[in-house]
Amino acid sequence: MWDVYQVNVVEFLRTICGVADQFSEEEIHSTCGALDINSYEVRLFGHNNREALGVFTLASMMSHNCVANTHHVIDANYRMTVRASVAIKEGEQIFASYTLPLEGTIVRRSVLRQSKLFECRCLRCSDPTECSTFLSALRCPKCPTGAVLPIRPLEEKDTQWQCSQCTYQLTAAIVNRLINKIMEKFEAIGPNDVEKFEEFLSRYASLLHPNHYLFTSARQSLSQLYGRDERYLLNTLTMEQLERKVSICQQLMAVADIVEPGLTRIRGVTLYEMHAPMLLMARKIFEAGHCTPTELKEKIETVRSILSEATKILSLEDPSSSEGAMGMAAVQSLCQIQRWILTM
Repeated sequence: MWDVYQVNVVEFLRTICGVADQFSEEEIHSTCGALDINSYEVRLFGHNNREALGVFTLASMMSHNCVANTHHVIDANYRMTVRASVAIKEGEQIFASYTLPLEGTIVRRSVLRQSKLFECRCLRCSDPTECSTFLSALRCPKCPTGAVLPIRPLEEKDTQWQCSQCTYQLTAAIVNRLINKIMEKFEAIGPNDVEKFEEFLSRYASLLHPNHYLFTSARQSLSQLYGRDERYLLNTLTMEQLERKVSICQQLMAVADIVEPGLTRIRGVTLYEMHAPMLLMARKIFEAGHCTPTELKEKIETVRSILSEATKILSLEDPSSSEGAMGMAAVQSLCQIQRWILTM
């Protein structure tokens, strides 16, 4: 970032704006660093969701934790609202997350080290299992159920990685090389390529833990591609594909509910993505004569409950955002389902 600031800020201010006699390069770099450390990413509404950095005085006072207890929304007028995502007891510290919760520990700590200039030592970063999510774990090649984990996760460059069930070990260097190679394959996948994401999940299933953050990221993409990609529109999905979408959403939420718990954007979006395939599956099962009207109503009630929670969460988003638009669509779908239930 130093080079970026030197060209785009320091030289611009000192040369173009003519303030060289007022501020030294060091002072400008120091100010840029302070702004960067205390800023939040902001989507520029009306500009194809391009991003900028914004400083919010009160929000910048919140401490970081890799399992935050708040969720923030920035509206089209660039006002930030911070809400408790889970119940916060009196006297408990209020936390925000300065990084992406679904990333693994090495990635999160690296981002925080470079952008916020501190070493995170929170409970999650200190836990080899990352609160039992195993987001960074590898599969053990020597035993069927073992997860290969860092022995000392805060010493990522030097620590050995060891299986949770046997004595198998790897060095940090070997793990990093392996993950970097797999990461290259993941980043080469097009954003809308369902087949490549599925192939990625299958290809590395013997190397990565099922919850590994690269797999979780792939599932997050697939959870929205099934039903939206022109080759996988919702009303064209087979029963197997509908079940696959629901399964992906469930796997995604199982992880997100631990590292990003409560009334969070990812939970609202994933619940919304899950309701439609569940509804279609219920209809298909009933039309095939595989369930009674009473059983159908029970299935629809489950969908209604899921969609109701999604509506509650997404209603907190700004209406002009994609999540806000999803929330309004959820309200309409919920009304339709409730009317349907009344006729049953």
